[in-house]
Amino acid sequence: MGMLSAMERLVVITGLSGSGKTLAANCLEDLGYFCVDNLPVGLISQFCELLQRGQQLPRAALVIDVREGTFLSQFPEILRTLRANPAIPVEVLFFESTDDVLKRRFSESRRPHPMAGPCGTLEQAIANERVALAPLKELASRVIDSSRWTSHELRSFLRNAYAVANKTDIPNLNFVSFG
Repeated sequence: MGMLSAMERLVVITGLSGSGKTLAANCLEDLGYFCVDNLPVGLISQFCELLQRGQQLPRAALVIDVREGTFLSQFPEILRTLRANPAIPVEVLFFESTDDVLKRRFSESRRPHPMAGPCGTLEQAIANERVALAPLKELASRVIDSSRWTSHELRSFLRNAYAVANKTDIPNLNFVSFG
């Protein structure tokens, strides 16, 4: 086995469907994080080991959610193992939102809820997802309620919280112009 190096940061993104997990993953990817959406939880330890060996990808983000199905129950033990390793500073972000906002977002996206059965309602699917994800919310380092935030505000928050300081300390300026 090769030498393993310490990672700068591993961010696990979880939470309710429609609460901003994909936006968060895209934002972290823009900040230089290596992002994987829906990696089976059983592969998380191997994923971290590969990142430690490569040394070119010191920051990573994983999206873990109800699409894991029954395997989701394995995540708390996997997280305990990761947190016991000082070479892998791991943080869990749990995204949530109010039922009304989630229903509006699903109607706008026209995508089916991952827990919606053939006869179930969106309200039932959201309630079932809250129950299924409650153990993960308890393990979260930070709970983010995206109900009142626009996508731009959420991106700004994530950039401020997770951007890595530029080694040259030269400020980045972003200009947006509408013509």
